[in-house]
Amino acid sequence: MAGEPTYLFGHVRLAGVAGLHRPERQLRRRTLDAIGYGPKMLARVARFRRLISLDGEELALRAVEAGYASQAHMTEEVRRLTGRTPVRFLKDARLTAA
Repeated sequence: MAGEPTYLFGHVRLAGVAGLHRPERQLRRRTLDAIGYGPKMLARVARFRRLISLDGEELALRAVEAGYASQAHMTEEVRRLTGRTPVRFLKDARLTAA
């Protein structure tokens, strides 16, 4: 919603990230210009990359270690970002990384 603060990783406000004292809109605009997407998507991509980098077969543990609220949250996010289930995506990611 417009006018409401944007939160990254639960309780961390976008405006307070890295001690930057910039208006949220300016930070969002600068992130979009520099990276190609906004801070919220940047947080999603960073969490997704952490998931890929973790080892182990237990999806629930990997989800929590990567920063997802639950395995269901991770599953929805992976499907949204890749169009695949986490099991299938992580298996393919492991094969291509080798």
